[in-house]
Amino acid sequence: MTADDNAPTVASDPGDEDRPPEPPEPPEPPEPPEPPEPPEPPEPAPFPSGSVEIVGRGLDLNIAASAAIRRASLYAGGMYLLLLGPVAFVSALLTARYGPELIDAILSGDVRRLAVDLGPAPGVLLVGGLAVAAVSVDVQNVAVALIDGQASDRRPGLRQSLAISRRSFWPLVWASILSGIVTAIVAAVIGAVLGFNRAAASDVGFARQTAIQLIVSMPFAYIGASVVIGRSGPIEAIRWSIRLARRRWRLAFVIGLVNTATSLLATFAIGAGAEILGRIAIGLGLGTEATPSAIQIAELAMIVAVGIAAIGSLTMTIAALSVAPQVVAYRRLGGPRRDDPSTDLAPSVAPSAPLITIGMWIVLALLALLTIAAVLRFA
Repeated sequence: MTADDNAPTVASDPGDEDRPPEPPEPPEPPEPPEPPEPPEPPEPAPFPSGSVEIVGRGLDLNIAASAAIRRASLYAGGMYLLLLGPVAFVSALLTARYGPELIDAILSGDVRRLAVDLGPAPGVLLVGGLAVAAVSVDVQNVAVALIDGQASDRRPGLRQSLAISRRSFWPLVWASILSGIVTAIVAAVIGAVLGFNRAAASDVGFARQTAIQLIVSMPFAYIGASVVIGRSGPIEAIRWSIRLARRRWRLAFVIGLVNTATSLLATFAIGAGAEILGRIAIGLGLGTEATPSAIQIAELAMIVAVGIAAIGSLTMTIAALSVAPQVVAYRRLGGPRRDDPSTDLAPSVAPSAPLITIGMWIVLALLALLTIAAVLRFA
């Protein structure tokens, strides 16, 4: 018997046999592969720097935003029709009552020599004219907002653009008044010194005055963009416009040249449209009889309404064409930009403005009352 046989034996725990073996430790997870390096972003398209390139870029933005501009043009045409329709109607009543000499006297400001009682008619002309001027400011601001939105890939809708426009309404009005006063004084002084004012009535005098106005207004070429895009006040907008114009005087001259050219184009287009409508009226037999029939009066009213709506729509189109180079140059020259969070939202959830404000509804009601009073007086 050995010593190992005499050693006491230790009883094994019966539970050890039933205990399952400990599971092996899980292997360590493999390290995730390194993400691939992102591809280098493509180089951005060079921003236009030359005058011709900026004008071309503005035309491209107009084409790209044509759908939005078309909707805004319909809005402008409708507003012009609502505001100028009563003015045209009352003018027709006055012409039928007192003859065309009265309209000439009103336009020349010498009504007292006719010794006639106009009643509420001057109120219609005054209220309608001021309301159209207010809508024209809205049209200018909406055009800047649409072109800038297209350039920024935001593309605000019509109501969003109207909200931006009405926020910028009074700053643009006061800035335009201040710059207009300065421009008129400086242009008058230059014209008097050079002797251009004596021949203002001739075609040569008109061309000279236009050239002087174009040169004198160069420092104020960026007022609209400074107000709408930079959200500047009147004085600040004028300062920024002068500062940006000093960086590139040639761009400021081109912007003024585009504005002048589009204004002349609009004038010629309106004149040609009026001539076409006049020929249509003659073709329908209007004006050939001493007492026109009810059908002829309705036809004439339809022609006038179409003409007024077309003028309003054309105003929006011309505004978009004229402000596009200004917006492109303003962005190129580093003009200040204060973003509006509402323009970053989808049109369905972004804050928007009504098509017609409460103040404009009041103006329309007043215009309707004055028109009814004029009808009762002269009809």
